Amino acid sequence: MTLFSETYQVLLAAGLILAAIDILAMGFATFFLTILGLATILTGTLVFFGLIGEGMLAISLSIALFSIVCTLLLYKPLKLLQSNSSAAPATVHSDLTDMTFILEDDVGPNLVVNYHYSGIDWKLKANEHIGSGTLVAVYKLEVGEMFVQPITD
Repeated sequence: MTLFSETYQVLLAAGLILAAIDILAMGFATFFLTILGLATILTGTLVFFGLIGEGMLAISLSIALFSIVCTLLLYKPLKLLQSNSSAAPATVHSDLTDMTFILEDDVGPNLVVNYHYSGIDWKLKANEHIGSGTLVAVYKLEVGEMFVQPITD
């Protein structure tokens, strides 16, 4: 007996590979490959025990039925597992955080000003009104946005 000479061996290996691709490579972003892999493993197990034939039609129908059953049974638990695994994004400390400069224009909660730095036009935002000519420090960064606050001596 050689490796993968039997149909059930191919089905078990294919099922494991499908599940591994979804979990390891795609970060469990989709359930499709995991459920398809699980259905393929279950079908390979049934072929091994002789409960279904090795014909293409029997195997295809078995994988389809097991995919439907696994989806109905496992969708909610897998969805909960997926939503619990994503932690809140951590605050990233950048070399631009704590950067200081002098404002050229007024900035405030309703006054958003563009500031060109390092080849990027940043939108400056502040929680309070800050007048032009004030020395400010960047305390938070988001995509294309710098949040500044005045530096008090």
